[in-house]
Amino acid sequence: MKFRWDSTKAAEHWRDHKVSFDEAIEAFFDPNGKKEQTGDEVVVAVTPVDPRQARARKATVTMRLDPDIIQYFKARALKLGVAGYQTLINDTLRAAMERDPMGGVKPAEVLLSDEAFISALAAKVTERVQQRSAG
Repeated sequence: MKFRWDSTKAAEHWRDHKVSFDEAIEAFFDPNGKKEQTGDEVVVAVTPVDPRQARARKATVTMRLDPDIIQYFKARALKLGVAGYQTLINDTLRAAMERDPMGGVKPAEVLLSDEAFISALAAKVTERVQQRSAG
């Protein structure tokens, strides 16, 4: 697909919407966008996005996944009618990340309210005190 535009219109669009035409091109590839074509002209209607939910462009990565994981997400995406299995994988990873934003690292307040941690710490302190007393 080729894109071309008038530089004056591009400047007006930037002034009015703070979106460059280069950025606006992405709307043509939005799976949720509604496209209407008349001759050489294509009009794309996109759903406005809450800026708080806007994400930076996705990074392209290569990763190795077990075949059954890919099959699971492909089947689930088809069943749910979502844009694609990669989007579903991304959404699943994002949900996991948001549930555990520290990546398994717990701040002190959380650790100090964790009874299992307090018990383990008490046992370790007792062990060290006993070692120092014996030595």
